[in-house]
Amino acid sequence: MTEERFLLLLELLKNNQLSQESWEELRNAISENNYDHLLEEDFFHLLSDGNKNKTNSWTPEIEQQMWKEILNRRKLQPVAAVRVKQLFPWLRTVAAAVLLLVITTGGWLYFKWRNTDAGLSPVKMAHIISGSNSVILTLGNGSKINLDSVANGTVFVQGDVKIVKSANGRLLYEITGTNNMREVYNNIETLKGGQCEVVLSDGSAIRLNSASSMHFPTAFTGKRNRLVALSGEGYFEVAKSKDQPFMVSAGKVTVEVLGTSFNVNAYADEATIKTTLMQGAVKVFYGTSGKLIKPGQQASLSAGENDLKITTANMNEVLAWKEGKFRFDGAGIGTIMRQIARWYDVKVKYEGNIPQNKFYGMLPRKSNVNQLLEILEETGNVHFRTAGDTIIVMPGRKTK
Repeated sequence: MTEERFLLLLELLKNNQLSQESWEELRNAISENNYDHLLEEDFFHLLSDGNKNKTNSWTPEIEQQMWKEILNRRKLQPVAAVRVKQLFPWLRTVAAAVLLLVITTGGWLYFKWRNTDAGLSPVKMAHIISGSNSVILTLGNGSKINLDSVANGTVFVQGDVKIVKSANGRLLYEITGTNNMREVYNNIETLKGGQCEVVLSDGSAIRLNSASSMHFPTAFTGKRNRLVALSGEGYFEVAKSKDQPFMVSAGKVTVEVLGTSFNVNAYADEATIKTTLMQGAVKVFYGTSGKLIKPGQQASLSAGENDLKITTANMNEVLAWKEGKFRFDGAGIGTIMRQIARWYDVKVKYEGNIPQNKFYGMLPRKSNVNQLLEILEETGNVHFRTAGDTIIVMPGRKTK
């Protein structure tokens, strides 16, 4: 079956127009597990856009039926015991109005979480939502500007460079002349829960994830290379320049490019620095040793190691943050909680012997942290309680 045919059948299903014969065709296609990415995208569009900008056509009646079916199944058996093939017989009467796509040890499981449902017992953390979207720009003279409080238009002029906050929130560096081109460095920092986009004077665009910062010159004129320093995570779309390679210093590694798109994850609290290439070509250095990577590959340097490791990247997981998602494909609880801490601006503590299970799932980052923690608890491997702005992680019911 082609992807076009699969999407057509899915659309018919959503509108209650699917015949029994076509339903069997669709169900068989789903069982082949070749169309999970199409299901995910269809589901997530509904989640991220909300009812106001709904982009698919699941009817309210089907959505309501889906929720009833999920609640019934949750009462009948543990989450980890539900396999995807057991879901197919009732998939015809349930919708993809889901807030989370969880992969348990038994297969893919689709959930819709609603805070208003009395049948749930959520973790008592309703006050914790994503952190502040504040972005702090530090100018060459040391003065700091909170960009949230700055109106659109020119923010500041530094020599022959002006900084403009555009209508869509991007920060643009524009060269206005060459008579007063001084070497000036700026620093931009996203606080926990925030993100920002910066377009440098050469046209290179960088998007910073939460709790990240970048140190960079306001202009690259007269320089042998275009060097910026990154702490945290950033996605780079580099403007081409044969005469000036673009370089990113991130912890112990340096990435050198001429023009390409790539992601660098270099948080200080992560054990591995990862550079993932989307298109073009980059060379990643550790010390004087460099390795070329191709699109779809990832170069990683783990703590205590002296060599870069090249692997095939999980692009969906790497770029999930850029698309407004949490996505975990075999992540440990430590990795998940570090992301939660950076996005929701909370502290995390551990009590007891926490099992080293792997977790799989996807959730919009704009969701309340309750929804993510409750899903994790459903696996039976972990349990949570809170004290102020601290999330305490404990062993779950399966480990007792």
